[in-house]
Amino acid sequence: MDLSERSKGLIIILVAVVSFVPDSLFIKIIDTSTFNLSFWRSFLVGSCIILFLTLVRRNNPFKEIAGAGWAGYTYIVLLSVSSLLFVYAIRTTSVANTLFIISTSPMFAAIASRILLKEPLNTRLLWAIGLSMLGIGLITSGSLTVDTNAIWGDLTALLVAIMIAIKHTVARKAKAFSMVPAAGLAHLLLALALFIFVEVTFLSSRDMIYILILGAFFIPLATSLMAMAPRYLPAPEVALVILLEAILAPLLVWMVLGEEPTRLAILGGSIVIVVLGVYNFYQIKYSSI
Repeated sequence: MDLSERSKGLIIILVAVVSFVPDSLFIKIIDTSTFNLSFWRSFLVGSCIILFLTLVRRNNPFKEIAGAGWAGYTYIVLLSVSSLLFVYAIRTTSVANTLFIISTSPMFAAIASRILLKEPLNTRLLWAIGLSMLGIGLITSGSLTVDTNAIWGDLTALLVAIMIAIKHTVARKAKAFSMVPAAGLAHLLLALALFIFVEVTFLSSRDMIYILILGAFFIPLATSLMAMAPRYLPAPEVALVILLEAILAPLLVWMVLGEEPTRLAILGGSIVIVVLGVYNFYQIKYSSI
């Protein structure tokens, strides 16, 4: 039975989201420093993506990146830095807080699109941005009631959301070029920078197994599929399905590690998820008219 383009797109994005879900759990349970974990995570992810493009697809990834010009280089810098900051955020605040806040990146992407692509901001979008900010405020307020250090993780997650938004907007500006090679190089450059400037050590045998599963399978698969999905589905539908990660990953960590979100985090996160869900639903509805 032949699948429709939309069905293919839904399968691709669902597999991508499910592949991303274990990332936060592994970041929590691997027993090493943030820098050391980031090195191994990025080294494996970058190596797998570049090797796949070179050996399987027989592409020259560096030629593709050069073709994208400043957009490709900007994408690499933003992905490198946001990848390191994501690991820091997960380890400093709760997984729920981190992913609820990062899920607001489409709102920041709309602002970035207004600045970089001159796209208009409609009233529905402005309401969604305002309510999302309210949700973020409640999430960070919950952190202050539990651990004052967690606020730094929340603020870092907010910075990651902004960087992801700009990264996606830059990729849209250069949509004729695939950013999968740039993603691979970004991870390798982060690993190289960490290798030069911090002490890199081997992990325990248990943690090496975890990082191999994560860095050599889950993240490369999720990253590649996430880059493919917009070819089959409209951006609002992709964004709507991606919201599942902000629900499934905290639930997984809660079940395995007992990391329970604060009531304010649940309230704020619920506001964010509902607002983004409704907004993306209307985007899909009106784009199909």
